[in-house]
Amino acid sequence: MSTKNPDEVVANVNRAMQEVPELVIGELVGYADLILQASEPQVPWKTMHHEETGTVEPVDDDPNAVQIVYDTPYAANQHEDVTLHHPKPGTRAKYLVDPAMAIVPEIVPVIIDKRQSFF
Repeated sequence: MSTKNPDEVVANVNRAMQEVPELVIGELVGYADLILQASEPQVPWKTMHHEETGTVEPVDDDPNAVQIVYDTPYAANQHEDVTLHHPKPGTRAKYLVDPAMAIVPEIVPVIIDKRQSFF
């Protein structure tokens, strides 16, 4: 199974998570770590600890989800504001998007395989 539609990926992951949540969360954490690592070269600010604050964390109100967090006061603005000028080559706003979309097609098949091997 492969897809390039993030909504379809989320729907498929949610279906898989209903059956084996712990196994799926472990896989999601691993993939979120890969996305985090892949995003680091695109993070606009290597100073002021922005790059160093990247972590993978559980989502407080959803035990079946994880999130990638850059924990600085300016992180959301740096990620969301595509009008900002990032002078260092390779850095940019939306620095999580390309790494996530590169890994998304792998996530569902691996989770399904793990789930099937569990049963």
